[in-house]
Amino acid sequence: MRAIGTILPYRSNGADAVILPDKELMKQKRAKWYDNSIVRIASNFLTHRPLRNTQRRVKGQRIEVQMPNIVRSYNTGMGGVDLLDRLAAAYRPTIKSEKWYWPLFINAVNTATVAVWWIHCFVEERPLSHLELHRHMVLSLLQSERTATPRVASGFMSQLPDIRFDGVNHIIGTGLQGRCKVCKRNTKNMCKTCNVRLHAERGKQCFEIYHQQK
Repeated sequence: MRAIGTILPYRSNGADAVILPDKELMKQKRAKWYDNSIVRIASNFLTHRPLRNTQRRVKGQRIEVQMPNIVRSYNTGMGGVDLLDRLAAAYRPTIKSEKWYWPLFINAVNTATVAVWWIHCFVEERPLSHLELHRHMVLSLLQSERTATPRVASGFMSQLPDIRFDGVNHIIGTGLQGRCKVCKRNTKNMCKTCNVRLHAERGKQCFEIYHQQK
């Protein structure tokens, strides 16, 4: 696998122990590329050669300097990454959840949306803006009807009567606390036969209501 990227010593664990100080770099004929700030670039397949001339502005004047090949290659591929980050941050969903996987899912959906818009710009002669495409997708989802395929039981299972209404041997027991099937309030009582939590205390009729056909 080929890779190229920048290194920030204060953000990379252990990088400050590997990266040489400025004076040591100059002694070993190694250097850093000076952009608006110092840039350290590393690669496992590129070197500084061949050197190419480029223009830089110094004190209001343009001068020619030699740019290492690794810097030129990094600048060529950097645009796509920066563009993706900028577009993904423009309309990032703010729906929050306590599930650990939720940020990963939202980021995947957001990245896919950016990719859809990018392809849309290549295909259409008059493409929609990034915001217009977002609106179009949201409206399409809101206007689409939610349809569910009914589950059909096959064989003899569909002919078995529901034990919930047979009125035979429905035993009241206790278990872990959970929501009552009828009133949705917490209870430890349950029907052992149906394996459903139901209030069965005096004055509450959840147990009877659940086992009666409407």
